[in-house]
Amino acid sequence: MRARGKAIVVVLTLALSACAGGFHDPFHAEAPPPQDLGQLTYQAVDHLLESAPDLVAGMPVVVSTITDTQQLDHSTPFGNIVADFVRSRLAEQHSDVSEPRLRAAMLLRKNEGEMMLGRDSKSLVPPPLYSAILTGTYAAGGERVYVTLRLISVPDSHILGAVAFVVWRNDDINALLGGPPGLASGG
Repeated sequence: MRARGKAIVVVLTLALSACAGGFHDPFHAEAPPPQDLGQLTYQAVDHLLESAPDLVAGMPVVVSTITDTQQLDHSTPFGNIVADFVRSRLAEQHSDVSEPRLRAAMLLRKNEGEMMLGRDSKSLVPPPLYSAILTGTYAAGGERVYVTLRLISVPDSHILGAVAFVVWRNDDINALLGGPPGLASGG
């Protein structure tokens, strides 16, 4: 009986050690789902437009850069590209959206090309009149980035519609946030 007990302990030890590398914790070890930042943003804009169709139709809208929730005067390439996706989706949906970075004259650079977008306020086309601003914030957590978008009435600052979505962090998202690669889950 004693030998049999030792054999069971050895078998269980081997079985458990073989399974140790394959332990699956559904709450913490699960890989983030495949994602595309453009698709997530487009879905969020579609949801925003569905939630306020009468308010958005024909309303001239300008989209601002999506900013860091802790530093509202700061953003990253992440906030810039989300705003660009928002502008693109609004245009695809035939919304009256304008480009705030349009230059008054084309910038020509050898080996770089011809550029019509800029950020120097002196070289930009005067902004058109608009009645709503689509703006938002993001907060980068260890594993996810939380994004909110809000459509705000210019005359009275009322929020006409809002939507939020979550983006899992990975090396690509970390690079857009300005962080080093390799911090996909903990950075």
